[in-house]
Amino acid sequence: MEKIGNRELLYSGDFIVPAGEQVEMFLNLKGWKLKIVVIFDPNGKEQGITIRPINDYAEITLIKWDNGLGTCTTKPAELGTYHSGEKIFFTAANFCIGGTNNLTFQVLMGSKND
Repeated sequence: MEKIGNRELLYSGDFIVPAGEQVEMFLNLKGWKLKIVVIFDPNGKEQGITIRPINDYAEITLIKWDNGLGTCTTKPAELGTYHSGEKIFFTAANFCIGGTNNLTFQVLMGSKND
């Protein structure tokens, strides 16, 4: 088991994503099948993140994360709750060169009190 702080690292992936494309992850988190779609929106007004539940998956939009020097979550962002009550978080870091995104994405599990 790997941990970051007091959270268990369940998944870590690196993606090189051409302009206009998205990332789809199909994860098995301790028996729970979770689909996550990451969309890049370089045209938003302000930099940020939106998280939306869509039918059977989570849609995460990274708005104005197109900086060549990089952008990241400054702390784990809550994604949901596992059926046993532990919370699921994600962290992300991205830099963009010539429209191509280089995304590192991690999924973590924290305690019920996290």
